[in-house]
Amino acid sequence: MNGGTFDSKVAITPRSDAPHKNPGTGYAKDTFDSILYKETKGQNNRPYKNMVFNAIVAYSVTISYETFKKKYDKEFIEYVTKYSPELQGSSQKSKQPRISELVVYVPELCGCLPQPRTQKFYTKIKELTSKNKNPIENLKSEIRSGKDKEVLLDLEKIERYPKVYAPLTTAKDYKPLSRVRVQFPYNYDFSYGLLIGD
Repeated sequence: MNGGTFDSKVAITPRSDAPHKNPGTGYAKDTFDSILYKETKGQNNRPYKNMVFNAIVAYSVTISYETFKKKYDKEFIEYVTKYSPELQGSSQKSKQPRISELVVYVPELCGCLPQPRTQKFYTKIKELTSKNKNPIENLKSEIRSGKDKEVLLDLEKIERYPKVYAPLTTAKDYKPLSRVRVQFPYNYDFSYGLLIGD
């Protein structure tokens, strides 16, 4: 990145839920009615709210449906893949989708976390990604064998970033430092989500 940061490559997502003003009458009853309406009929009555952000790809890799299934709960798997083994039946097992896994930098969520600084790290990630290898697993094995120890710190930094997923049929081949849009299914957990496009 030649001394730059992820922040210089992606814009912060504007807030879609601007604060609502309270009634201007000053009466407690009107304020109470307003709060009660928001909780029962307005936006606050939803159990969870999907959160959408702009992001930068730190790395991407393809994983099998079975590997994905071991990592997450059934609801999230169906949320990402739109595939339900119970509904498809055992005859559809061969049609299970491959999954694109991306580690992403989201300014609003990762701004306080350290960022990779060495150009060698990105060069190595791009090289391993272009060979259709799992870049992180290959980097870890190379580091264990004594090669590229200086990228270990950068690798540990991006492992704290959120992971997003998409079926390989809908995901393009996103290279490191590509801009993407990501969606998290819950407004209280930003550790994993859905890739929704550029």
